[in-house]
Amino acid sequence: MLSMKHHELKIAYLKHRIANMPHGKFGMKGGRKVIYITFDPNDKSVDIYHKRVVRIDSEEGRLYMPVISEYLRLQRQLDNLTDLWDSIYWKEPRQIEYPLKKVRKTGLNVDYFNRAAPNQNPYKPEELTIEYKGQWFRSKNELSAA
Repeated sequence: MLSMKHHELKIAYLKHRIANMPHGKFGMKGGRKVIYITFDPNDKSVDIYHKRVVRIDSEEGRLYMPVISEYLRLQRQLDNLTDLWDSIYWKEPRQIEYPLKKVRKTGLNVDYFNRAAPNQNPYKPEELTIEYKGQWFRSKNELSAA
């Protein structure tokens, strides 16, 4: 079973993937197999009211077929995860924006490290016990920070 945060992250990721790909379904029109495209991020004239119909046996249909198949697979997976969420939790999942951004800043960043004066340890040189690439450190933590 997924943890709550992992479940939210998977739902948000699937929503992000689906939002950035063409939407559609397979069907028949005039006795031929076609793809009904209901949303295309590259073509703003296509929407739910102005569908685009592409025959599967055309060149454009061969390009759209794997994309729409992937969309339908991701949509089923999102529906299953959403149904599972509704059956387990009482609140709505958080809206997580992609790409993910780091919220916390690290304590020791590169700018601080480059501005710091070298050899500012108040300890005596005899207390430096770990040697790495010609430089001495007093602990493993100091070594990993450097």
